[in-house]
Amino acid sequence: MFFDQRYWIEPWDDRKFLAEVFKYFQGGALVLLEGDLEYFHFQDILGFTTRISEPFAPQASDAKEKIVLPLEQSTYEQILERILPSNRFKKAIDAMQIVKEGDIRFMTGDNFHHECISMHAETPKDFLESLRLRFIIKRFYLLERSAR
Repeated sequence: MFFDQRYWIEPWDDRKFLAEVFKYFQGGALVLLEGDLEYFHFQDILGFTTRISEPFAPQASDAKEKIVLPLEQSTYEQILERILPSNRFKKAIDAMQIVKEGDIRFMTGDNFHHECISMHAETPKDFLESLRLRFIIKRFYLLERSAR
């Protein structure tokens, strides 16, 4: 048995929150998107792949597509431009994960449901607190859960 510590996040503004998360993690990171993704034409983004490897752990077993994109300074805005308008990320993306330095740093499921948004416990509290003070998130709390 191991213990998984994560910050659970309650956003005020989902779009601003997601943009801040992408900006924060860009540079040497990868993002896994699961859902009905053909509309987004992600294959135009340099580094696009459908090959999923560890440490990613796909969450949406019934997702039509699962893709991985590099989350870099040159790509993160391209991704956001496709998923943020009209809250497309809530309608078409079932689950999302960001991996950096070999660990899953950000995770969301159930079409960005407010009870399914978490960040790695090593995420600096200062970053989360700055989001709270700017009314991007309502609150964050550390929760330890055991897994087998």
